[in-house]
This record gives sequence, structure tokens and C-alpha cells, in this order.
Amino acid sequence: MIRGDVIGMMGSVFHIEIDLAGHPLLIALDSNVKPNPSSTIPDSGHPNYQDCVDFDGIKALCSERGAQIVVGFAGGEAALRQSDLKQLRQRAFKWDVAAGGQGNKQAVNWVAGNRFIDIVLSLEAACTGLNEPSAPVRIAAQIPKEDLEVGAWYSGKGRNGDVGLWDGEDFLVLGLEGKKVGPDRSDREDECRIKREPYCTVDEGCFQPFAKLVPAHHSA
Repeated sequence: MIRGDVIGMMGSVFHIEIDLAGHPLLIALDSNVKPNPSSTIPDSGHPNYQDCVDFDGIKALCSERGAQIVVGFAGGEAALRQSDLKQLRQRAFKWDVAAGGQGNKQAVNWVAGNRFIDIVLSLEAACTGLNEPSAPVRIAAQIPKEDLEVGAWYSGKGRNGDVGLWDGEDFLVLGLEGKKVGPDRSDREDECRIKREPYCTVDEGCFQPFAKLVPAHHSA
């Protein structure tokens, strides 16, 4: 008897749920639900960018408008310098005008357009010709590895910087790295760190030495 009552009560509940599921008010509410875009500020829910474009699109915008725009990139310049060029080419980028843009922005996650294009061009220069099957072991102006002098400074193209000290194995380059200084995600600041960058070849490395730097001698 109890079992029959329970089954009857469950049937009544399910009947009510089915009836409500088809209610015109719920259908109207459901039709107004919009997907939450992934590129909004989590705490406010409001877009903080003007548009989203691919790699070639953001390069063109930065070349044309420079510091007039900002590009969204988690970790800012320091993270961009450490990025893999192949992954950059496959992703999309948020951008907005630098003055009077939309929404709230955490400065640590945005890069000025002129700085963005400079860093990207530096990354591309460091990889010039390395993905071509017939590419030589070094580019035309690159100093052969066997001609490098231990303890000498060289100018060239690297991932973190364009000047490096050759220690016989790698180039020691001064670069920026984000450091967490507080509990919030935005509590970060850049600090100088010494980075090791191997000699650039077809298969590995990222620093291309073009010229040896000669210390200036000052007369008394």
C-alpha cells in the first residue's frame, strides 16, 4: 500500500515537471539565453575588447595603429617573448583602443600595439628559414658556431633579447620575467632575469649572433 502511494506521488511530481517544461513562459526565457563569450572579464561579465582577429589580422592592426591600440595577452610582454611562434599563428587575439576602450582591463594582461608587433617580428626573425626543409644550418649573416669566442658579447636576434654573452654552450641573455608579488592575479611585475638561449640551427636553439661587440675604450 505504501509502495503504491510512493509511485503515485512520483508520477504526480513528474507530471508537474513535464507540464512546467512546456510552459510558454519557460520557453520564452530559454530562447533569450545567450552563450557567455570566453573573452569577457570573469568578475564583471562585460566585454573588455573591441574585436577578436587572427594572427595576421593583429599584426596588420599593430603595424597600422601602433600604440593607439592594445592587444590582450595573459602575462603581458614577458609572456609574449616566451611564446611559441607556431602557437601564436594558430590563435586569435583580442584588441581594443588604448584610450577610452571598453570594459575594465588588467594592465598586466595587455600589450601596447607597437610593443606587440616589435616582439612578434623579433620572434619571427629568430625563426627565419628554420622551418624550410632545404634551409641551411644558419642564415647568411649568422656567425658560425665554431667562430664564436667564449666570454664575448654578440648582437643578434634572440627570444628574450638581442644581445647575448657566449659561454661556450649557450648565450646568456637579459630578459624580463613576470613575478607574482601579491595574492591577486593582477599582482605581478616584471623583473630582469638571465636566460639561456642555445645557438640557433635548423633543429634547435633561438639566438642568432650577427656581430661581435667590441668594448669601447675611453682615453684618460
